[in-house]
Amino acid sequence: MSDILATENCPTRSKPFNTPYCPNCGERRLTEKDSSITILVGDALSFLLESDGKLIRSIKTFVLKPGKYVQEYVGGARKKYISPIKLFLIANAFYFFFPVFDTFKTTLNTQLHRLLQSDLTYDFIQAQIATSGMEYEAYQLQYDEVTTVISKAILIILPFLFGGLTLLLNLSSRKIKPLLHHFNYSFTLYAFMIFFGISAVPGLYMLIADLTNSELMIQGITEISTTVYLTLLLNVFGFFLYRNFFSGSKAMNGFKWLLLNFLFIPLMQLYRFILLFFTLGWMKLFN
Repeated sequence: MSDILATENCPTRSKPFNTPYCPNCGERRLTEKDSSITILVGDALSFLLESDGKLIRSIKTFVLKPGKYVQEYVGGARKKYISPIKLFLIANAFYFFFPVFDTFKTTLNTQLHRLLQSDLTYDFIQAQIATSGMEYEAYQLQYDEVTTVISKAILIILPFLFGGLTLLLNLSSRKIKPLLHHFNYSFTLYAFMIFFGISAVPGLYMLIADLTNSELMIQGITEISTTVYLTLLLNVFGFFLYRNFFSGSKAMNGFKWLLLNFLFIPLMQLYRFILLFFTLGWMKLFN
């Protein structure tokens, strides 16, 4: 009879079963379709639509109502949404493969001459170049290639640093809003910045510029315009994300957000300082 299945051992529990699903752990019996290349598409779609559209719902609320998304998640809505750190990792993966603005990349020339800590690290970097036995141009080329990859791999450092800053500005509420809450908000903010700020939106802009062959649009992308664009985008999104987060009056909350804007500069300097040592360490170990 065609409905009678041969007995097989469960690949997970190693126990025999002769039903479509293992009665012990629920593992599904493989069929010929599971050997088809189309299974990849099915797996991708099932991930996007799993748990009744959990990912889609999370992204929709994250974009349109970021404050509600994080408040409900930290309040216990784990079946309804994926976690902020997962959103961040998805955004970071997208940025890893489709970088438009290399905002977090820091070249050797920048490390040597253009950062606040360059005077402190200059002699150390030069000593590393000398001990490598390479000419400066060759070392610079290799450094810039390595740091481009590492700058994306260690981006997770930034949300932790920013979460620490928001905790310091909200110490009076640390009992009801512990450090983990701050990290969840921070991961949400950086997921938005990475996906929309430096990947999707600039990518769409560049696509339109290429399709219309607009030199004016391409020339409009400068360091100043990029900084202004990212600052405005983050502050608009940050307003809706953090508007009910900080304790105190509206004036005090406004001051705290303004202070975070200023503290973002030394935070980025600290990230680039950490990036320097990760890059130098990698080159010393693997090159």
